[in-house]
Amino acid sequence: MTVETQPTTSQNGHSTGNTVPVENPATGEIIAHVPDMSAEEVAVLVERARAAQPAWEALGFEGRKAVMLEARKWLIQNRRRMIETVVEESGKTFEDAQLAEVFFCADSLGFWGKIAEKYLADE
Repeated sequence: MTVETQPTTSQNGHSTGNTVPVENPATGEIIAHVPDMSAEEVAVLVERARAAQPAWEALGFEGRKAVMLEARKWLIQNRRRMIETVVEESGKTFEDAQLAEVFFCADSLGFWGKIAEKYLADE
């Protein structure tokens, strides 16, 4: 399979070169384009994520709980948009995306936000 790429000038303020089309597998429709990143570009993003981890740890359980519960609230408020994105990107049915992706994620954020401190406590 040949992947057609398109040039682009910026992604979050950075030059990205080419993009790769994202196709809805159920319809074949191109729904978006994502950066076609090299291994080096991905490594830079991984390093940025690693550099952010100490700040996440410094929040402590209560701070991380607040972030997770706020993310859960956002996910529920934006569920239709999220479900439609999953449907377009994966070809799943609306109901499958709703149950298996959005509701499961919302439940997980709520569960771990409330119980992580107990589960991760020293024994």
